[in-house]
Amino acid sequence: MQSEFDKRVSKAEDKKDDKPVEKADKPESEPAPAVPDAKDEEILGLKTTISVL
Repeated sequence: MQSEFDKRVSKAEDKKDDKPVEKADKPESEPAPAVPDAKDEEILGLKTTISVL
């Protein structure tokens, strides 16, 4: 008889195996944008403001 822990581990492993591999469709590395867009600048500013508080 399996323990509860063993059952949970085997269920987790089964779920992990069911996921399709999506990385194969995408290129290995996407080039980073040369200029950050306005949203990135706004987020960075908000993070800086929060960290000061």
